[in-house]
Amino acid sequence: MITAKTYKEVYEILGYMDKLTVMKIPIDILQSIKNKKDNKYVTRVDKNDIFNEQNVEKDTIDLLCYFYKKYWNN
Repeated sequence: MITAKTYKEVYEILGYMDKLTVMKIPIDILQSIKNKKDNKYVTRVDKNDIFNEQNVEKDTIDLLCYFYKKYWNN
């Protein structure tokens, strides 16, 4: 289940990415992520090891994989 913490982690990770890549995701989805994230949650995201399940929730990885499959994989 996607939680507000998941949205916060995804939002932070998208902030590390190239803007053109992020903008391939529909704006309404990006806006939803921004609105639903838990602003009080302090993430453990390591931008050098993003897919480490010790640093992010499994749902965060799943959502990023979905974005890759749906929007980024040309």
